[in-house]
Amino acid sequence: MPMLGTLAPASAALRMYVLTLAAAVRDRGVYAATLTIGGLIERGDIHRAFTGQGATLPTLDPDDIADTAWRMYVARDEAEAVFDVLTPEASTTSEWIRVLQHPYPLTARVRRTRARR
Repeated sequence: MPMLGTLAPASAALRMYVLTLAAAVRDRGVYAATLTIGGLIERGDIHRAFTGQGATLPTLDPDDIADTAWRMYVARDEAEAVFDVLTPEASTTSEWIRVLQHPYPLTARVRRTRARR
């Protein structure tokens, strides 16, 4: 997906910045962390737009994301959490690549699954 070509380098730079910052300020009692969301979140506007056109794509549960964000905030003991629909539990990579390569991704069919940590 060419329109997302600049997203990966910027995201990688931001991730590394936060991880470096977290390590640098931890001893001062300051908490920094990143929660990466790599996929379509159920029950959101974008999810409704995709499913409204008949697409069935791997999704992430917003309740799981919220629970993790809250746990990270309260415990302050981890600098990173990742939610990703490309994990083996969510979908096979070949299925997701097929969706991305489809000329009309909103109409591509992929089995619906939930990604879990």
